[in-house]
Amino acid sequence: MLHENPKGQIKDNTLVLNGETLTAYVFKKNYYFVLGDNFYNSFDSRFWGFVPEDNIIRKVTMILFSINPDKEGFKKFRFNRFLRTVNAQ
Repeated sequence: MLHENPKGQIKDNTLVLNGETLTAYVFKKNYYFVLGDNFYNSFDSRFWGFVPEDNIIRKVTMILFSINPDKEGFKKFRFNRFLRTVNAQ
């Protein structure tokens, strides 16, 4: 991982890390896949990769408002999701 600073490379279709051929790897830290709040235009783990646990400062607790980008006008608002709490674990 980027935050663990390994010196990895691929040689003859084999992953080599710090001069040794890898068959398995145990990460030193816990990593999370983080999704942004705007599915189509978020900079999140799909853009910058996994996040080390010690870089996470908060978790989501509530949805402020929600829209459906495939609908138009008043029908795009998903009122059943407004101010709804999130049961994140």
